[in-house]
Amino acid sequence: GGIYNPVPFDLIEKDADIIIAIDVVGAPSEAERRHPTTVDLMYGATQLMMQSIIANKLRQCPPDILIRPNVSKYRVLDFLKIDTLMAETVEIKDQLKREVERVLEGRAAVKGKRGKKAG
Repeated sequence: GGIYNPVPFDLIEKDADIIIAIDVVGAPSEAERRHPTTVDLMYGATQLMMQSIIANKLRQCPPDILIRPNVSKYRVLDFLKIDTLMAETVEIKDQLKREVERVLEGRAAVKGKRGKKAG
């Protein structure tokens, strides 16, 4: 991950059956837009750069599943608030389960059609 490859799903493309990308870059918060400090401006510029990189990657080789949790209210060092962050993942986990089921069902249907043609 990091600034130059914020959602590195492309690195496992050849080794995985299903590619799941989770974009936790977020967007600048409303509070930062009103009276941004120098640090807020730098952080916002970094977020915009990472969003641009992600958008380009998604056009070139989209993952099977893309999850974008609402993380805009958190900052880089907020990983120290692990309990709060984990409590907010319940809905995302359910969404991810549904998406994985959808992809697997779609692939099973395609595989079934191929099997019928061969027989």
